[in-house]
Amino acid sequence: MKTLLRVLLPVLVVLAGVVVLVSLVKTKPQPAKVTEAPPPPAVDVTVLQAAPHQVRVAGQGTVQPSQQVGLTADVAGRVVWVSPDLVPGGRVQAGEALFRLERDRFEVALARAEAELACAGSELKLEQCQVEVAERDTPVDVDHRRTDSRAERTEARRARPGGQPGGPLDHVGRR
Repeated sequence: MKTLLRVLLPVLVVLAGVVVLVSLVKTKPQPAKVTEAPPPPAVDVTVLQAAPHQVRVAGQGTVQPSQQVGLTADVAGRVVWVSPDLVPGGRVQAGEALFRLERDRFEVALARAEAELACAGSELKLEQCQVEVAERDTPVDVDHRRTDSRAERTEARRARPGGQPGGPLDHVGRR
């Protein structure tokens, strides 16, 4: 019996402890439900005002323009004025003056070209007058010249052995 008591006593104590625990859990009072408002977020409020702002972006890579334009002048000269819109990345309107060159060289070149044109016109008139004089002084029968040149070629062919072209007078009258 003593051994039975030794085994049963601890089991009864543990069992009694479990019963007490379950009764305490079942009979515990329920906490009152309190609805608290959540705390406000911690922020600073600032009134915004519109102002120009340049955004800088750091990056790596190759930048390629959407359009590229090569500028060349028809004539050489010193640049005396450059448009303020003519900057890298700038935009200009079609037909807008981009730069101006020094006028002195152009005026000299224009005067020289006009003088050369007048000289060439004078030379043309001189040649035309010489042609008119030559035509008046030398009456030529074109059909007679053509007949003479054909006769000369025929005689030249007969003079060569075999009558073959290629002799010294073969070019006479050819056009």
